[in-house]
Amino acid sequence: YYNWDFVDGNTASSSNACNTYTNVGNIGQQYTVSLIVEDLQLCADTFTMDITVAPQPVSAFTLSSYESCYAPQSIDATNFSLYANGYEWRVDGDSISDIFQPTFQFTDVAEYTVELIASNQYGCSSISDATYSIYPLPDANFSADLTSGCVPVFVNFTNNSTGALDVIWDFGDGEQSFGNTAYHEYYTSGTYDISLIAITDEGCRDTLTQPDMIV
Repeated sequence: YYNWDFVDGNTASSSNACNTYTNVGNIGQQYTVSLIVEDLQLCADTFTMDITVAPQPVSAFTLSSYESCYAPQSIDATNFSLYANGYEWRVDGDSISDIFQPTFQFTDVAEYTVELIASNQYGCSSISDATYSIYPLPDANFSADLTSGCVPVFVNFTNNSTGALDVIWDFGDGEQSFGNTAYHEYYTSGTYDISLIAITDEGCRDTLTQPDMIV
């Protein structure tokens, strides 16, 4: 005859037993588990053992921003971890800080993995992660088949940008257009500043303005 008492309200009567303990909080909880063994002659013996159930930390954080088109960037972390008193921050696997809320410096175009390992005095830990991305900028560039003439002037523009998914043309007279090539007619004499905005699929922009390009 076997009688297990796990102190948390659970019992068992098998020779070998298993019990799952939970602990939500900052302090380890101690349980004095007892086993009573009794034979057919009703002779019994009792054995006890103390078990400490440590709390499980919860790692959680946010970043002040998660993406940018410009480098370098200083990004602040806000730590929301629970039941922890130790913190290890990693960027791409490298340990860089053990303070509660660090500021990260990202200097290059890349995708960075930020991890927080939250731990407690019992050796328990958990990990959370987030991604920060710096995207490349496009390089806006364009040309025109002519830059002067007598009104009306008919100009063909060609997009020579690199790294761009879309472009926006500004012809300097209040008119705009889209697409890699553009055709525009000028009916009023004067000088016009021509601009091209190159846009990547991540929304990063570069603008090239040619002042007084059309005369």
